[in-house]
Parts: sequence; C-alpha cells; structure tokens
Amino acid sequence: MSQAWSGNQTDDRLQDTPTSQGSDVGSASVAQLLGEVVTDLSTLMRQELALAKAEMRQDVAKAGRGAAFIATAAVAGLLLLMFLSFTLIWWLDEVWPLPVAAATVTAIWAIICIAAALTARKQLREVNLKPDRTIESISSIKEDAPWLSNRNS
Repeated sequence: MSQAWSGNQTDDRLQDTPTSQGSDVGSASVAQLLGEVVTDLSTLMRQELALAKAEMRQDVAKAGRGAAFIATAAVAGLLLLMFLSFTLIWWLDEVWPLPVAAATVTAIWAIICIAAALTARKQLREVNLKPDRTIESISSIKEDAPWLSNRNS
C-alpha cells in the first residue's frame, strides 16, 4: 500500500485536484505551489462558508414554517376556545351550578393547552441548526493537513 515517493511519481490526491493555473507540479517552484495551495484553501473556505450558510437557511426556513403553523393554530384555537367554552358553560349550567360549570370547562382547556404546548416543544427540539455537512467536510480537511505538511518536508 505504501510506496516510496520519487520526483517522477505523483500522489493520487495531486492528480485529482489540478492546480489553479493548470501548471505541471514537477516544474513549478515551491513559491508557486504554496501560492496555489493558499489560493485553493481560500477557495475551499469560501465554499465551506457558502455551504454552511445554505444549510442554516434551510433549517431556519423549516423552523420558521413550523412557528407560523403554531401561531396560526394558536389564534384559531383561541377563537375556538372562546366560543366552545361559552357553549359548554351554557350547556353544563343546565346540570350544575354556573361556577362549577365554568370551572370544569376551564380545567378541560387547561389540560388541552398543556398537551399542545408539550407537543410544540417536542417538535421545535427536533430542528437541527448545526451545519453537519460543513463540519464533516472541515474535519476531512483537518485529517489531510498532516499529509500536506509531511509532503512538503
């Protein structure tokens, strides 16, 4: 698997990544090669930053849509709660005294409210704002850094 490197051989990684000016690695000076490495690293970092931004935009948009649905449900639920509560209190007033009917309806809506809040909290916890692909890509760059330093020495 490991081969001794001579000036006539090239590493697979060098063949897969052409230099930015397209020059031959064997005839380029160290300064030119370092300049190309710096340029390539700069380009790579810009691309990684763009990838991180794209990932963040996707996750933030997903969280925004979820929050909009929660707000819509809250407004509709408030109106429903108001009219249904009046109806239930009016109906229960036929069976129980008015204060007992009102307390019963309030307890029912308190239970429903707690269940809805816990469900919303669970769904919002599932949103991941960490740019996983970018972190993975940067980790692979860090793994290649020792190879590059050993290669230049």
